Amino acid sequence: GQAVALPRAPYKANGTVYIPLRAVASAFGFEVDWDAENLAVILNRNETRDGISPFDLLAKSNAASQAYNTYSMSGAFNIGMKFLEDGKLVEEVPNQMSMTLEGQVQVQENPMKLYLVEKILANEAAQVPEMTIEMYMDEEKMYMKMPGEDWTALEQPFPAEFWQEQMSVQSDPLKAIEQMKEMGVILNFGNDKVIDGKNYYVVNASLDLEKYMENFQGMFQQIMQAAPADPATGATPEEVQQELQKLLADSMLDCSYTVFIDKETLISDIIEFDMKMDLVMDNPEAVENETTEPVPQKVSMFLDVKGKFNISGLGEPFVEPEINAANVTP
Repeated sequence: GQAVALPRAPYKANGTVYIPLRAVASAFGFEVDWDAENLAVILNRNETRDGISPFDLLAKSNAASQAYNTYSMSGAFNIGMKFLEDGKLVEEVPNQMSMTLEGQVQVQENPMKLYLVEKILANEAAQVPEMTIEMYMDEEKMYMKMPGEDWTALEQPFPAEFWQEQMSVQSDPLKAIEQMKEMGVILNFGNDKVIDGKNYYVVNASLDLEKYMENFQGMFQQIMQAAPADPATGATPEEVQQELQKLLADSMLDCSYTVFIDKETLISDIIEFDMKMDLVMDNPEAVENETTEPVPQKVSMFLDVKGKFNISGLGEPFVEPEINAANVTP
């Protein structure tokens, strides 16, 4: 709400607006440095609310949640989609989808448990039928229930070491914050808000994508070490990882989210997120064949996902689905 005098007027060139960086960044509390060796501008900001930095506030929020063994989540999100084959839009694929997600998580006791119910909402215009998918997971098995089918038990995709490490991180607020920093999470404060009579701190998070991809690949490698070869394709974990690296190299990810932290309880009650992802890949079906039908060489997928989660039911008993009669995959 305050006017700021700039040393130079902004100008527009080739559709891009340019602003005097140092003046604008300083107005928002950044320190502006110049890295002559790398020819780079470095912006640093030590922002606080009530004397607490964004990372320290999240650490305090994580510590407050440690008093509860379980929590529930409910959310809704909209997905905009485009699929292209060799640059041409695939008309048969719906361009809009809405979903809800209900679930419960047990984090403190052994084993860690997760139960999710995902519902795809009907969209007549896009010819999307309503359907419900359920998933339950502990440290030993993963269970899926598809529409019209019974529960199916699958081998746990994550090795025991990965579960143990994640439990260790989640049980230690400082470790959790260090992991966020290693994954390239960048935090800053938004304006405090009042929602339904509650006062909230607002923390905005975005990703240093280069740092995130580097650490994501390391985590994926840890997961894949104990994985068997893909029975459908015969691909080894190393080959799967190489394909993933190639896919990520040709892809774009832009992800941000906002956490609303109750000032009284320090619990993160609300999370809003916004993610855009572009994937470009070679079509595995584009091989020489005797048919005359053209096969696209490149397949592109563009996703724009916006949603909101509410956290509730802290400390309530975990309710498991009835999975005793689940079919076991060979």
